[in-house]
Formats: sequence, C-alpha cells, structure tokens
Amino acid sequence: MRIIPKRRAAGVGAAAVALLVACGGAATATPLSAEPTAAPVAARYKTMMVASIHGARVYAKPSSDAREFTRYRYNTALKIACQTTKTPSGRLWYRLYNHMPTSWVHSGHFASPVHPPKECYP
Repeated sequence: MRIIPKRRAAGVGAAAVALLVACGGAATATPLSAEPTAAPVAARYKTMMVASIHGARVYAKPSSDAREFTRYRYNTALKIACQTTKTPSGRLWYRLYNHMPTSWVHSGHFASPVHPPKECYP
C-alpha cells in the first residue's frame, strides 16, 4: 500500500486545517493495483542503415515502377515507419518515417532486422 500524504493547498483557511486535525488527519491509502498502468508504447520508427553499396532508391509507391524520388547512399541511416508485403509483386517494402509525400524503399537494400518494423496495413 502506498500512503499519500495530505498537503496544505494554497488558499486553505485555518478552519479547514483545524477540521482536518480534528478528524484525525487520516492519510488516504490506495492499493497499487488500483493505479492505472501505462501500456508499453510501440516505437514510431526503426532506424536502419542502407546496406547496399549501390544505395537505396526511394519511390512514391511500394513498386519499382513508381516515380523515383531520390536515392540514399550506402551506410545512410533511414527511419522506417512500417513494412508491408501487400503490393502487386508481394515483396517486402518499408515506408519511410516523416517523409512527405509518402515514400517507400525496397527492403532488399537493408540487412534483415532482428525485430522488424510494424505492419502498415494489418
């Protein structure tokens, strides 16, 4: 059990303090199980390094037929928001975190992650 001490709030008069003392000033106790527990928060992105010596091309859609935006060099850190295989080819693509417009990069440019990013379209 955790005991929460009572504090004198600003603006509390002497009569209220006297009443608290007259009542015994019992501290309120709440069991630990009654406290709300915070659920673990999933990471918003995973940082992955480009492992391909040819770099990683960034596309507008998860398809190599889509418009190419840019290319990142070898050993560049990219923030990956999520992954999907729900593409016409069925291959694994990563969506980049915080890129506007939405940008995609093929997973073949990265080393296989131990803990993969979350699914974009569960």
